[in-house]
Amino acid sequence: MSRLIGACACTVLSVLILLIAVPTAFKVGTDDVIDTPARTLHGGQAVVFDENLVPFSGATAFLHISSDSDLFVGTANGVDVDDYVADTSYHLITDVEFPGDFTQRLVSGSSTLGADPGDLDWWTSKQTGKSVTVRFSPTERPQYIVVASPSGAKAIDVDVRMGLQTSGVFGYCMIGFGLALVLLAIAALLFTWWRSNRLPPARPLGARRGTRRGTAASRTLAGAIAGTAVLAASGCTAPVQPRTVEPVVPTKIAIPHSKAPAFIKRYSTQLEKSYRHDLHGLSNIQADPQLTRTRALAVTSDAADGRLRAPAYSSVTVAAPRLTKYPLWFIARAKDGGPDYLLVERDRSTSPWRVVQTVHAGKKLPAMIGRSDGSTPQASSKEVAELTTSAKAVAHFLQTGSKPDDGTRVSAKGLTDYRSYVGRLRSKKSGFKSVKPACKVDDADMTSRAIKTKDSVTALAEIRCTLSVSVPSSFSLDLGSSIEALLGGQGQESESGNNTIEVTSSHPIVLSRADDGTTEVVGTDWYLIGADSK
Repeated sequence: MSRLIGACACTVLSVLILLIAVPTAFKVGTDDVIDTPARTLHGGQAVVFDENLVPFSGATAFLHISSDSDLFVGTANGVDVDDYVADTSYHLITDVEFPGDFTQRLVSGSSTLGADPGDLDWWTSKQTGKSVTVRFSPTERPQYIVVASPSGAKAIDVDVRMGLQTSGVFGYCMIGFGLALVLLAIAALLFTWWRSNRLPPARPLGARRGTRRGTAASRTLAGAIAGTAVLAASGCTAPVQPRTVEPVVPTKIAIPHSKAPAFIKRYSTQLEKSYRHDLHGLSNIQADPQLTRTRALAVTSDAADGRLRAPAYSSVTVAAPRLTKYPLWFIARAKDGGPDYLLVERDRSTSPWRVVQTVHAGKKLPAMIGRSDGSTPQASSKEVAELTTSAKAVAHFLQTGSKPDDGTRVSAKGLTDYRSYVGRLRSKKSGFKSVKPACKVDDADMTSRAIKTKDSVTALAEIRCTLSVSVPSSFSLDLGSSIEALLGGQGQESESGNNTIEVTSSHPIVLSRADDGTTEVVGTDWYLIGADSK
């Protein structure tokens, strides 16, 4: 009876092995490749494929693209790609099966990409040609593959094929196939022994015991071979394991810590070059409110026969959150005599990085916090709201001189100096009829770019003040060379009525709100950025 059971077991195991090995061998072929049929995609400015769609792990996947015209093929973070193709017509591959086919849909949009793909700096890899193959392995943070014309302005017609390179699977299947045949032979042998011994003749007792020993040995042999066969059959699928494809929202850290010093140094060099060439190219490295302030500083510096100097930054550290979409941003702290804080942004994937705000802090604020992946946690919406309230309290202090009662500290030099300036203009010796400041938080909502620091949250901000200064009729209005330069170099005199000038000033600050509810405000300077006669 045991021989019959062994024969049945070997037969079942061999069939199971064949059911696995034979179809798998046909799928992968002798080249160990499972691929989809080639499909032609017409029209659209690009083809986009998310590597996360590959439903297997433990194998190298590939995407092969060919066309009659030259193609650009690049790999990049999904955050960059999503923004790059957001307004464009493109083919989006939505699913892929191996063996099988892939599905895709044409996303409607404009007939040109925002920039030539080759001019962008965020590709992790890129190549060009009429026939290109991109190989990759699915990872925790998969990339996107983009196919486009080199100019980005031409629709493409491409043949697309996907596949998996399954190293050694065909060989394992052949081993499994051979062992399945061995198992079938053993099953036949055991079955024959069982048939021939159904009515055994009488034998001496010793011979019977020898038969039992032989039967036990045959069972042991069959079990060992069966176990080996199962392991061999499992090798047909061990290198390549199916996995569940779950949606992954792409994320990106604005800048790695290792690249921050080089970036800030390059910015300083470009700024110095712009100073020497009448601010040429300044808008490529700065954005408002910093851009407006720099242009005003250039005007007032020329009036005083001075020259602007770019800071020589050193000891750069950055706080860069992990973001899911543009704009990307980070805060940098660097030394130029004292600690400076910079807010740097990139509003679109096709635009350059620009410095939005620079603050001469005068003192070092709490240390920036970093996660194991190099990112910095963002402040919560509640914390951002509290920082915004503190920024409004600073604006109220600059306008009225009344110190806030909400824990916002306004003793920073840049704030008290402005209040002293307003006080001097209001003194009787000045002769001015009216001096009225009006201040508010700048429309650029920088407090939303807030990060967590040690026992606090920190953000940069900008307060803008408009100071209306007027004198009685027939008085000459003299507010200094800087304001005269901002007015265009014309002195202000009045023959009748009121003579009024509105002076606009910029007040860059850093807000650091502690866990105890107090907000430290730092900033050593304020700047005249505009003047207009009324």
